[in-house]
Amino acid sequence: MSNVEIVLGTEDEIKATLLDDARQIEMNASQVSDAHVAGETTRAIENLLSHGPRAVLEKRGARGARVHLASGEKMDAPGFPVEVYNILGAGDAFAAGFIYGIVHEWDFVRAARLGNACGAIVVTKHGCANFMPTFQEAMMFAKERGGL
Repeated sequence: MSNVEIVLGTEDEIKATLLDDARQIEMNASQVSDAHVAGETTRAIENLLSHGPRAVLEKRGARGARVHLASGEKMDAPGFPVEVYNILGAGDAFAAGFIYGIVHEWDFVRAARLGNACGAIVVTKHGCANFMPTFQEAMMFAKERGGL
C-alpha cells in the first residue's frame, strides 16, 4: 500500500480491510450493494494509515465525509441532506467529485464537499450512471445549499 496516497471508502468498506471471518458481513436483502461489516472503523483507519497513505477518506452517507490524515488530524466535510431513492452509483459519483477536486489541487474538505454534492445528486434519482452530474450541475447544487 506504500504506493497509495489516499484511500476512499465507506465505513463498511474500511472495516472490511480487517475482515478475517465472512460472518462479519451482514447482507441487506433489499440492497445487495448495502452490506454491513462488523468491526471498529477507527481501528481499521489506523491500520490503513500505518501502511503509508497520507489520508483515509471515510464516506459517511448523509453525514458527509471525514478525512483522517496520517498526522492524526481529522476534518469533516458535511453532507447535503436529500431524500434518498437509490444508493447505487453514489460512491462512484462521490469519488468522481472528490478526485476532480484533488486533481485541481483543492484542499481535502472542499474536494470532499464536491464529492458529497455529486453523491447526493445521484441518490435522488431512480438510476445511477445515467444520472451522474456534470461539474456545473454539482456546483449549482452545492451553491443552492450553502456552497462548498
